[in-house]
Amino acid sequence: MIHTFVDTNVFLSLYAYTDDNIEELRKLLELLKSNQLKLYVTSLVNQEFNRNRDKKIQESLGNLERFNTTLTIPRFAEHLDEVAEIRLSLEALKKSKASLLEKLKEEINERSLAADLLFKEIREAAKLVPISDEADQSARRRLERGNPPGKDGDLGDRLNWEVLLEKVPDGSDIHIVSRDKDYASPFGADIPNNYIYQEWEVIKEGKVYLYPGLRAFAKARFPEIQLASDVEKKLAIKQLLESSSFTETHAAIARLASFAADLSPEEARALFVGLVANPEIHQIAGDSDVKELYQILLRDHWNLLTKEEYAQVTDFVEDPIPF
Repeated sequence: MIHTFVDTNVFLSLYAYTDDNIEELRKLLELLKSNQLKLYVTSLVNQEFNRNRDKKIQESLGNLERFNTTLTIPRFAEHLDEVAEIRLSLEALKKSKASLLEKLKEEINERSLAADLLFKEIREAAKLVPISDEADQSARRRLERGNPPGKDGDLGDRLNWEVLLEKVPDGSDIHIVSRDKDYASPFGADIPNNYIYQEWEVIKEGKVYLYPGLRAFAKARFPEIQLASDVEKKLAIKQLLESSSFTETHAAIARLASFAADLSPEEARALFVGLVANPEIHQIAGDSDVKELYQILLRDHWNLLTKEEYAQVTDFVEDPIPF
């Protein structure tokens, strides 16, 4: 299990102009829902997110509001046809900008921006971790002593760190995603501060890993996942290959149905091997859902198989095309 903490600044960056994007947040949600990672969302992170959301949105919205749709054209150019075309284009642009701002402000007020909805889903899936009195007292002692993480006089990061020390199981690594320098060494944004690294190693008997954004985290820990939907596809394949009952086979086939036309050669080959090797699959290969999936695989990926392998597969599934 990958134990993960995402700092508030990363969630808030989704309202700004950064290299993190909504798809990265969707990946995080799917990984969380599929138990690929354990995410710690503290009550403090939730409070900071709600407290700073409007300010962060206003900063980004201001750039759009200040975008100028006017243009001064010299009088000596007025006789040219292009001047009229430019004025028409600018007027259309002005109307589109006004319409866009109106719709955005409606979504902002309704809290229905994509980042709003995804953070709510993540918060509900992860379940908020409260800050205990013990963690609060420890964080205050940490602040008094000037120990990291966190800026001078700032309790926030220290509270989150104490919660992680309290809640993450002993013997576990912690993966921290943060855009600021409070957890980092001066030698790099992806190098943990030496004090917290040593502290975690002594108290939790694990390591600290640091990432400057969600994209860097996903690339390092889940490099095979390009889209959020990849998580669901890979889990469905795993469920089918490891199926231990006919019921589980049917459930996995149902999950895989929407991905049947988008399987990679490696994934298709693994499914062929699974059909032959797992009796919980091949014993019901005549059932309509199993048959349909494997006929699609044979139609699209028959060339991955040797003649012998093709013969083994078609012992269980009717041959949709000549070899």
